[in-house]
Amino acid sequence: MFKFIKKHKIKLRLFIKSGAGFTTTELLVVIAIIIFLLIVVVSNFAQIRLQFSLSRVVYKFDQDLRKAQNLALSASEYQGTEVVAGYGVKIDLNNLGRKKYNIYADKITNLANCNSNKTNCSGVNSCSGNEENDTLDYLVDTIDFSQTEPGIIIKEIIFLYGGGGIVAGVTNASINFNSCDLLLRTTITSSEAGPPNSAEIVFALESDLTNTRTVLVNKAGLIKVK
Repeated sequence: MFKFIKKHKIKLRLFIKSGAGFTTTELLVVIAIIIFLLIVVVSNFAQIRLQFSLSRVVYKFDQDLRKAQNLALSASEYQGTEVVAGYGVKIDLNNLGRKKYNIYADKITNLANCNSNKTNCSGVNSCSGNEENDTLDYLVDTIDFSQTEPGIIIKEIIFLYGGGGIVAGVTNASINFNSCDLLLRTTITSSEAGPPNSAEIVFALESDLTNTRTVLVNKAGLIKVK
């Protein structure tokens, strides 16, 4: 132990005597680099914050789609008492705006002839709803991210069809999940276009519409953040 201390004391003396170490110029260069990096981080902080907000909104939307899907698959009753056909998410850029969307319960069209087990799944007297959000449906929740995540908007809705067909600029869409006899059915509807194979809900920074994140959902029930 004493040999180790003695050995390193000698090395320290040699280091001091040799004049090795940081010069004033080197220290100033290091300080300048640190200041420059701090300026870069501070100047980009607002953009970084918005990028995190965009990701949070997108993943929240993804989770809400999955929530509606799970409620439909488990045949959950609305508020524990009302048998419903399914659940879904409604986006309406004109009426709800670009910072809100609804989670809804699809009301059964002919409730009088529907049993609570939802075993009659087809025909006029079935337990089905109209598979889209309308004024007769139950509102489960309205998600308004304008306060919690300001600066983020729903930029657009894009419908994708077989054979490469695309309809962009759709302003409203109901993404509906319906289960009957434990089979999950996913439908995507709009008053402006026919039912697509899949839909892309595009979110963007309000200050930079080229900075986007997309949630894709298809009629097979696949939900994916892109």
